[in-house]
Amino acid sequence: MNEAAFYILDGAGYEIHDGVRYDWEAGDVIDIPPCTIHQHFHADPARPARLISCINRIYKIGVLNDLEQIENAPEYDPGVLPTAELVRKYLTFSAKTRA
Repeated sequence: MNEAAFYILDGAGYEIHDGVRYDWEAGDVIDIPPCTIHQHFHADPARPARLISCINRIYKIGVLNDLEQIENAPEYDPGVLPTAELVRKYLTFSAKTRA
């Protein structure tokens, strides 16, 4: 139910909001209106996508911050533990691709 906004730091992809496609790339801002079913898709396998997200606190305070994950991303591997070393590796890769 919550409203959300995403700032795209790196990468390219698209969103589906209630069946409508919206393309995005680094520097774009995505707004997710309240009560919108949406999916995020990464479209550039050469560069990871990094997004900053934020939501309106009133939804969290009002216990309306309910997220439901409908399906996993195709590349998701439940056996991979996101350690500090692995996160550092991802961030280093991203910084190198921007340089």
